[in-house]
Amino acid sequence: MKKILELSKNLSNEKGANFYFVYLPTYSRYKNSDFKSNFENVKIILEELNIKLIDIHKEVFKKEKNPLELFPFEMLGHYNIDGYKKISETVHNFLTSYE
Repeated sequence: MKKILELSKNLSNEKGANFYFVYLPTYSRYKNSDFKSNFENVKIILEELNIKLIDIHKEVFKKEKNPLELFPFEMLGHYNIDGYKKISETVHNFLTSYE
């Protein structure tokens, strides 16, 4: 994964584009109390490569009383309308603040 991120960042730099990593948490993260994530390892790689992170868990889901409400009927699947709206607003705010 580190090599792929490094190559992606280099390609973005060559093209004069900004490169961001957007972390989108899964349903399992909020449904299973014993959920194990490799995200901490990914964050270390992002820091090493100096890649900007948009952490949707931290910026959206962690602020919710019940993060499962951002999934349809609080069930496994994609996000619901409210979830996508909050995520897109967060990404937009990050992108406009980095410019």
